[in-house]
Amino acid sequence: GAAAPGGNDVTVCGVDGLRTAAAVLAFRRASDPARARSLADAVVRAGRGSGIADADIREMMNGIAADAPDRPWLRAAVDSAFARAAAPAAPDTARALTTGDSLALLRTENQRLSARNAKLQADVRGLEESSNKPDLVSFLESFVKEEFGLGIGWVGLYFVATVALFRGRTPGKRLLGIRIIRLNGKPIGWWAAFERFGGYAAGLATGLLGFFQIFWDQNRQAIHDRIAETVVIDERVSR
Repeated sequence: GAAAPGGNDVTVCGVDGLRTAAAVLAFRRASDPARARSLADAVVRAGRGSGIADADIREMMNGIAADAPDRPWLRAAVDSAFARAAAPAAPDTARALTTGDSLALLRTENQRLSARNAKLQADVRGLEESSNKPDLVSFLESFVKEEFGLGIGWVGLYFVATVALFRGRTPGKRLLGIRIIRLNGKPIGWWAAFERFGGYAAGLATGLLGFFQIFWDQNRQAIHDRIAETVVIDERVSR
């Protein structure tokens, strides 16, 4: 036995029931008015052959039409099918679906539903994984992956290039009248500037304590200054 698809509790049995179920599936997927009329006739014939009352067949088909408002011609196909079914059968009436056609339609529908079910399960797993992470963690992960990598590159270029090209003076340091110098008295080159910028990572790794170290260090050196052997001086005092 099988339940004819379409959202109605109509039970059919045997080969006739298989034909009815396949005919209903085909009608539900009809893509044009002409095909819908042909398949509606097949549903009516198969349903009657299975012993289903006309009222139940019509209700089942109207339910399918109601679920597809974008295909208004489905309901028209239902009405015309019952109108033709009430008239004497013409010699060239379209044949009912064969058992082979019915099985093929059911297999196709089963494959489609299996694929859809697999996709839904994958979506559910993805939602479960994302819902297990706090919003802040998700935001930080996204920021680090998508924004931080690009941002740190531009920041690094700024600090390395300005320090190396302007002899230890970034635009901000120039504005404040301060400058970075090396303890050995040599000019700050590209490598020394890069090494000093790399020391910022150590400052971050210490929870910013490496930056606040200037408040208690004898030479007012932050951790990146100690790594690169540099110190920041006030040029206004030295003059």
